[in-house]
Amino acid sequence: MKRITLSLIFALATLALAAQTGNWARTESIPFYSNYIGDTIDIGVHIPEGYYYSSPQASFPLIVLMDKQNAQTYAYNVHTIDFLSGVGGQLPDCIVVGIPFDNEERYYLTSLRKREGESLSGIEKTEKFLFEELIPYLEDNYPGIAYKVIAGHSRTGYLANYLTAKRTGEFDVALSLSGFYDDGGPVSQAFENFEFEGLPERKYPFKYYMSAGISREETTYKEDFDAMSARLEAMGPREGFYWRYLLNEHANHITNYSQALFLALSDAFSDYPRILNDWLHVKLDSVPADQALAAFQEDLASASYPATPDILSTYSIVSHYFNQQNYEVAAQFLNYGIGYLPKEPSLRLLLADTYKKMGNAAGMEQELAAYRDLIEKDELLDDAGREELEAWYEQIKP
Repeated sequence: MKRITLSLIFALATLALAAQTGNWARTESIPFYSNYIGDTIDIGVHIPEGYYYSSPQASFPLIVLMDKQNAQTYAYNVHTIDFLSGVGGQLPDCIVVGIPFDNEERYYLTSLRKREGESLSGIEKTEKFLFEELIPYLEDNYPGIAYKVIAGHSRTGYLANYLTAKRTGEFDVALSLSGFYDDGGPVSQAFENFEFEGLPERKYPFKYYMSAGISREETTYKEDFDAMSARLEAMGPREGFYWRYLLNEHANHITNYSQALFLALSDAFSDYPRILNDWLHVKLDSVPADQALAAFQEDLASASYPATPDILSTYSIVSHYFNQQNYEVAAQFLNYGIGYLPKEPSLRLLLADTYKKMGNAAGMEQELAAYRDLIEKDELLDDAGREELEAWYEQIKP
């Protein structure tokens, strides 16, 4: 089993390297002009490595992080997502977009105030910028976005509440971290009446998170969320709607953004790691091998968001069947994973190795040729990773 051991060591080493140096294939700064806001906004876009290797059928959640102008907090939050979607194994690969707010305009752009002679309030301008300008641009330029998360803190936490009340059908997860409501205005009324249209018809439930710290400076935010939590609790379960109230005992106003972001995102995307954990510890031994792939696909389809296989789950499951010398099932799972990650060279080598064990010379040659083509074009591999793959290739080829 030497070759499968080498492949798994390479996979784990790749994941560890991603956690240390960053899981992003590229990070871009895009000067985006908004007609609604009347200004150019410096948008940050972070593209994961998995996106580089993916096929059109793969899906990638979009996480919109507000308040990119707070450089330290924003960098920390981006690294948190990087870790959780890399070696942390808690999130799928996500496209992360950071939106800054000019400090002088932040209050206006998250308020119901209208300037003289204008028909839109500041928050309505931000709403239209997001849903009529920025998100359509991202969907056009980064195909594969299939699930949308909006995270805001303090005033942008209020923005997340406002968007939940106004645009529930157009995104999937709202994180209002140290946020608030508008003291009986349209946002509070929308939550109180709970008249969001179309929730039962959603393919995936809308997820709503509130979070406050237990500290003196968090008092007013906690009071708002305590009251809203009581309202939602009194309403009882609603089809198509999931909510949680997260209390951070030691968080102050600033730190609650990053602390709560970790908890909320881990909860929002908990289905896939739960499914994988169930497979690795129970189902690999209990589900008949000839039914395994269909059962795994059925489990993924049951997730509360569009879950697609990643390289870690593919390697983990394939290694079991490979070491059981059930190469046919190993090849089934590899081909399934490659359907979502066709440009990932190590998966091609593992499939070639599997076909070699099966005595399928034609399949082995085909995958080795695919590997050679991919390795010449791969711009993400460093020299050490390339050398490891090449050594493995030399062991497999006839």
